[in-house]
Amino acid sequence: MTDATDRVVRAGRTLTDPSVGVFRRVRTGATPADEPRLHTAAVDRAHPAAMTDGVFVPPSEGGAALTPRAALTAAIGEGVERYSAAIYRDRDLREDAYGALDNAVDPADVVTFAPEQRAAGTVPPACYERGDELRWVAGERATDGTTVQVPAQLVYLSYDTRDRPFVRAPISTGLAAGLERAGAVRRGLLEVVERDAFMLYYLTESPLPSVRVPDRDGPVGTLCDRLDRAGIDWRLLDARTDLGIPVVVAVLVDRHGLPEVSVAAAAAVDASGAAQSALEEAIQTRRYQQHLRARTEERPSLSALSPAEVGREERLLAWSERGAAAELPAWTDTESTTTPAEIDAETGPLDASDVVPTVTDTWDVYTVDVTTRDVAAAGFTVVRVLAPAAQPLYLSGAHRYWGGDRLSTVPVDRGYSSASPAPTDLNDCPHPFP
Repeated sequence: MTDATDRVVRAGRTLTDPSVGVFRRVRTGATPADEPRLHTAAVDRAHPAAMTDGVFVPPSEGGAALTPRAALTAAIGEGVERYSAAIYRDRDLREDAYGALDNAVDPADVVTFAPEQRAAGTVPPACYERGDELRWVAGERATDGTTVQVPAQLVYLSYDTRDRPFVRAPISTGLAAGLERAGAVRRGLLEVVERDAFMLYYLTESPLPSVRVPDRDGPVGTLCDRLDRAGIDWRLLDARTDLGIPVVVAVLVDRHGLPEVSVAAAAAVDASGAAQSALEEAIQTRRYQQHLRARTEERPSLSALSPAEVGREERLLAWSERGAAAELPAWTDTESTTTPAEIDAETGPLDASDVVPTVTDTWDVYTVDVTTRDVAAAGFTVVRVLAPAAQPLYLSGAHRYWGGDRLSTVPVDRGYSSASPAPTDLNDCPHPFP
């Protein structure tokens, strides 16, 4: 157990109380004996209804990892960040039009819907238009610390978008907690990088190279061996973009049991770290799909779903059904291969301090500190990291963001496509990302 892990666990305990704690309960366990073995942890989080003008955020988060402490650390971190990002007051936010602000993130620069989607009327009716007034919160430019106003709906997980100009639906992308601010910013930015890569390559059905694991002595090999023993096919995919950061997508296919398809992704400073995180999250996603199946009788197939209306649970249930793997040929039938060592050699040596300057060479990046007083007293910092140009993950079919330049440039520049796709060419099958 590292000193940092020990500190996170101790800090998490100070926030736990069944009556008044940020966490009402912390639970630990393990996957069933017939599943790839991982340690699991979950926190039941308070919903601070009296302290926020936001909407309800489901109060349970979890983590899964090779060690019990790593799983507990992941669950505590997720719980802390979602609790903090659920608390805001409208009165504390500035309300104004973008043009009236001296230094602000331009909502028009935030990747959302394609012009074709807007013309077809398949977007929310109250989409932001130039001149609309929004609520803003102060953040910083990552490169120099300059104060910048950021649309509050891009920051707070519980933000109530009803009756407001719509920019993007609240989502956890870029939220991160840590004992030090630099570490939280790094983790948040890596999540933005990971989800940008996933959406770019899923929507364009890019045939990503498969990552072989020749060395089975490390954590990645251990996870692969456990999947093999459980009879689950696995594939790791090299999902690097133009940013110079290793990104790995993990695809699990169970040919004999259910769920059939479970998917996750991760970015890290090295390919093995990304692969380990992606595999751990994919196994955790598999367990969540099994939980959904146990409490849901109606399980539509992917072909029966309405892409524009499907929600997160419906997507994951559909990908759990038999035959779902046939909808993912670009990622299950690829021939090109690489290894973690080859990825690291091509990416170049990276360490933690390289993440922000590497990404900000390409993107404008902003951060907002959302740490609440009780969370800060326990020793945590919570930040939201935002990169307006990144291709955003969406969870609902009503918010399929197909705008931005990266869909038409990155797959071509990386050699996965010979021509830039039009929105009508994009993969319309609801994605499997959890």
